[in-house]
Amino acid sequence: MVCNVMGAIFLALSSLLFGCVQMPTEQQSIVDDRPTIDFVISSKRDDIEDIVVFIDGVRMGMASSFISGKSRMRILPGTHSLVLRVNGVVLLQEEFYLSSGSNRSFYVN
Repeated sequence: MVCNVMGAIFLALSSLLFGCVQMPTEQQSIVDDRPTIDFVISSKRDDIEDIVVFIDGVRMGMASSFISGKSRMRILPGTHSLVLRVNGVVLLQEEFYLSSGSNRSFYVN
């Protein structure tokens, strides 16, 4: 009986002693410093939802998804070709260069 009581006391004390020890931790995060682009589209346009974005010949989505102040498109650093099309007609075509961490807005009238 004494052994059981001593064992219980030892168990209680050891859980207090070792239960309060916190192992050291390290927090790591990944920084995404890819350049970004967005679009400033004139409020006079009534076809904003129809503007399609192509980067280097690849369809990237709708320009309305990347409006300045709301969302930005991340791309790889380097030289790129941007084409905006509305119903198959080229609205904007431009070659540009962006380095890591830079941002660029394109204005569409």
